[in-house]
Formats: sequence, C-alpha cells, structure tokens
Amino acid sequence: MEDGRALIARMAAEIVHERGLGALTFASVCERSGFTRSGVVYHFPTKQDLVMAAHEHYARVFSERVATHLDVPERDATLDDRVRAFVRQHADDSPGEIELLRLLEQEPVERLWSGVEATWAPLPDLDDPASMRRFVARLAAHGLWVHQRLRQPRFDEEQLQAIIAVIERRLLDGDIEDDGR
Repeated sequence: MEDGRALIARMAAEIVHERGLGALTFASVCERSGFTRSGVVYHFPTKQDLVMAAHEHYARVFSERVATHLDVPERDATLDDRVRAFVRQHADDSPGEIELLRLLEQEPVERLWSGVEATWAPLPDLDDPASMRRFVARLAAHGLWVHQRLRQPRFDEEQLQAIIAVIERRLLDGDIEDDGR
C-alpha cells in the first residue's frame, strides 16, 4: 500500500508529466490526491519540496525501468550489463521528464540524479579504455533521449533498435570495425 507521502509525490509527478511544471500547485496536488492542503503541506511544505518529490519519484521509476532492460537478474548484472540497460532505457518514451530538466542545476536535484547515474552508468576512470567506452555510451544514450524529445521526426522503433545495437556493439563490446552502419 502506498503511503501518503509516496502518493502525493506520484501525483505531483503525474501533474508535471501531463500538464507541465507550471501546473504543479498545491491546489492541483490536493485535487489529484484527495489530500487537504494541510495534508500536502505536512509532507511537502514548499513547492520546491513538491518538485523534489516529483524528481525522486521519477528517479525511482527510472531505475525500475532501467532494470527491466537487464538481460540478467539485477543482482548478477555487471557494470557493462547496467550500462546496456541504461542505454536501452533512454530510447523509451517518457516525455514528462523533460519538464523537470529545467531544474537539474539545483543541488539536491543534481545530487539525486548523479546517484541514479552512478548506479547505472558511472563517471569514467580516464585511464581505463573500457570505462571510457561505457561513459561514451552513457553520453550517446543522453543524446538519443534528447533527440527523441526535442527533434522531429522521432526515430521509429526499428531505427531506435538499430541505433542501440550500434551503441552497444561499438562502445560496449569494443567492436569499432566499420560495418557500414
């Protein structure tokens, strides 16, 4: 059963997803969640707290989604497995998160997402070629995500899978031979 704080956070994230950050108000959260204003304020005293809760909700959901792209159980996943899953997740459509990008420079939000990325695709060891390849795959995944949200036309599923295969083959598997793709 979802507790009140988690329910309010999920409702805040849904409002941002559906109607944008401007629609996230105490009134909209109260209407969506069924909580009174004092009930919402008890858990989240400021709008910034609501925004952070939406980020926390998205971070948890993002990690859960990434895990669905693993080819092995999460406990058995190698770092390469985790980066592959991270790349694959970035091709999935999650348009609401783009609204939250505007706030990424705020320290608590940056720290939250840095922790998520460290779990799935950590910063590189500059002296380790495999680590650098994994990091470039992370950057390619970010680029793919941004393209799918900000550019038209978007890639269709077949194109996405071909791009992911190239990222995996060239960057994660280290196959840098030119095969025409």
